[in-house]
Amino acid sequence: MVSLSNRRVTFEKYFIFLFFAKWRGRGVGAMKNKGMEFKLLADVVIALVALWVIFNIFQIMAPDFVNSSVCKFYQVILVVPLPDQLKPSLSQCSFTPRQEHVEIESDSADEIKLIIARKIEDCWQKADDGKSGQTFICYDFYIKRITREIKEVDITQIIKNDKKCDSLQNNYLDKENKYFDCGSANKIYWGYEEGKLVGKDMVLIIKFNAFNHRIEVV
Repeated sequence: MVSLSNRRVTFEKYFIFLFFAKWRGRGVGAMKNKGMEFKLLADVVIALVALWVIFNIFQIMAPDFVNSSVCKFYQVILVVPLPDQLKPSLSQCSFTPRQEHVEIESDSADEIKLIIARKIEDCWQKADDGKSGQTFICYDFYIKRITREIKEVDITQIIKNDKKCDSLQNNYLDKENKYFDCGSANKIYWGYEEGKLVGKDMVLIIKFNAFNHRIEVV
């Protein structure tokens, strides 16, 4: 499989070669078929721009349409030799947030669940309220000890108390298999083992899944 970075290099080399061939009047195919080469280049640019217009229409009609595949296409568009003012901009694909490491020394379940809930809220904000086109890990936790069980319902209750349910909805508790009054969608997937945090030397990851547009706690 050819990586995106390799495809970008190939595109860049191809366009640079064609431009040098034009000015220097030599190169494979350029001396005899220069007009045809540049017509092909123009057709490629027009096709890419047309596809980008279609993507934009879908994005207007369905904001959740942006995903990792769209972001890969966006990266290819950026290497096309167009003036900067004509190149599209898609904020959901512009950057990947930095993964942060969090160590929790406290064994207070109340304090730990508050920290986890607030980090979930922060991760959702980093993902542009679920509209980001990139999957990324926000936080990896090391928790020394939890003496009392922490479940998804505990975290969701804090999110509800913070009045975040309009944006970060979580109306279904995955491992507990029951509904909860926090919006109308399940935007937090609680996938940690049997659904409860308890014990020693625990590792926890909070990530954003761009394909499903949700936070995952695993």
